[in-house]
Amino acid sequence: MEKRKLAEAEAALSDAAKCERSGWLKSRDLDGAASAYERAATLFRVARAYPQAIEAYMKAADAQQALESAAAAARLLESAAVLAKDNLKAEANAAALYERASELHLGVLSLDRAAAALCKAARTIEGSDTPRACALMLRACSLFDDGEEEAQLRHSADTFGAAVALLLRAGRRSETAALLRRQVLVYARLRRTHDVARSELSAVIINLAAGAAPPRRPASPSTQDTCPPPCSPTAGLGAAGEYEQASIGCTKAEARPDGFAGTDEALSPSVRLALELCR
Repeated sequence: MEKRKLAEAEAALSDAAKCERSGWLKSRDLDGAASAYERAATLFRVARAYPQAIEAYMKAADAQQALESAAAAARLLESAAVLAKDNLKAEANAAALYERASELHLGVLSLDRAAAALCKAARTIEGSDTPRACALMLRACSLFDDGEEEAQLRHSADTFGAAVALLLRAGRRSETAALLRRQVLVYARLRRTHDVARSELSAVIINLAAGAAPPRRPASPSTQDTCPPPCSPTAGLGAAGEYEQASIGCTKAEARPDGFAGTDEALSPSVRLALELCR
């Protein structure tokens, strides 16, 4: 069966090449070429000829891009990325393909799909190149910084959530807290006051976790069950800097008219304790 599929794939490549040729009386048939290349890619994939399948997907994407069909080109590049990641274990190549797909989505102002492609790229290389994975996640979040359309901003929650999780796994707590405060601005534009509160609270807690536990008064019966265990200092701002950032975050959070103050989170014993520790 594999031999038959390989033969069919080669025939599809031949058809694509014919479609791309032009002459005096014939112009290039890019639609036909894109279709033939995609058919070849599918046949190569079924035959488990993964490098050839990836190449065919990329040629199909080039044809779709020449047709100014960015969404179709991006879809084909993402199909190639899946094969590179899952079947060839070529994480770096897969991430590069996802990045190209993201640029195409961004070109047609599809922020959610552009961000999703960057998140896929980041997750692909998280184990082999953590710094680059973190940078890709931050890039994905930055796509929403200037977003105005509510439909686009609503999709940002998944992107920010994935970025926060990856940064925490990488031990980059200061950057995580800063990212959460960027997310607050997005939630404020959406008037999602409860999510504003949650993000502010999360940023404060992460700042506290990133520094050494400060000296505390003896716990009272009402707070002894809510005191977090001491945390080890981490690289970055240092304990003093982390607590300064947490203090600033608490002050800003209490003053916000659109979220934190007066919510269940702001009134909880653990948050009252955090506010006391930061002052």
